[in-house]
Amino acid sequence: MIRIVKKIITYILTLILFILFSTMIFILSCKTLITKENLSSYVKTIDILNVDLGIIFNLEEKGITLQEEIFNLAIESNIPKPIIKDILKSDEINTILGDFFKNVIDYVLKNENKPSISDETTLKMIDLAIISSEDHMNLMIEEDELKESIIEFSSKLTDIVPERSLIIGEYTTDRINEILYFDMVNIYILIIVVCIFICLVNKSIYKLFKYLGSVMILSGLIFVIIGCLNNLYGNLLVSKYQTLQNFILPLVTNVLTIIFKNGVLVSFSGVFIYLMYIIINRIKLNNKINMLLSKQ
Repeated sequence: MIRIVKKIITYILTLILFILFSTMIFILSCKTLITKENLSSYVKTIDILNVDLGIIFNLEEKGITLQEEIFNLAIESNIPKPIIKDILKSDEINTILGDFFKNVIDYVLKNENKPSISDETTLKMIDLAIISSEDHMNLMIEEDELKESIIEFSSKLTDIVPERSLIIGEYTTDRINEILYFDMVNIYILIIVVCIFICLVNKSIYKLFKYLGSVMILSGLIFVIIGCLNNLYGNLLVSKYQTLQNFILPLVTNVLTIIFKNGVLVSFSGVFIYLMYIIINRIKLNNKINMLLSKQ
């Protein structure tokens, strides 16, 4: 009877562990989606510079692209046309925009101050501008003057972003906030607590490797499978939002790639942990056999 109770409790704890790991993979994938590096890759894929500002910020079309708006702000900041053109053509522009839109997302979801370019990104633009000015020797502009113009331009980029209420409209961001800004420490603590209970119920530490490894393999594989369904999700969303096809397909690919990678990482870690259980269990069995043989 005690063994049955132990098995039932272990089964319940293992199920909780599975839910925790699945939740962890999902939330980590969502968090990774809005990192500066990932957003830089996404804006490059969709060529966001040539997208209408109205589409980017969920407003009525303004009839002006992000690139045109940036160009106009640069001219207002006294940055020579050849230099701003070089900046917009550079590979670093995607990193700059990734940083900017990361701040835009924080502004929209967390209701923070209007987004601005970080000091690091501003310095990167200054470096690009100086390199460009060296290539255009005919431009009569001092380096200090150029730096001041770039700093002014960076601060003016805030003007591109409309008021938060206009971007989100009637929608609420509470549920999204709970996921994207969830403190992962809480899940890690719960996982550790559940693992401790499994050890106590089974009066064994090494048996934890069996249940932990199994849960990680299963939850990881589920997300690996989800990550492979790119065409399915892409076609479903495109059929519903055909006008946003150029945005949706890269986004779906991006999201599912992150989910796939996280699923692979967790499942492979689970395989390693389960192999540790098999090795330890084999050693214990061999020791028992050797003890019985020695007694005979």
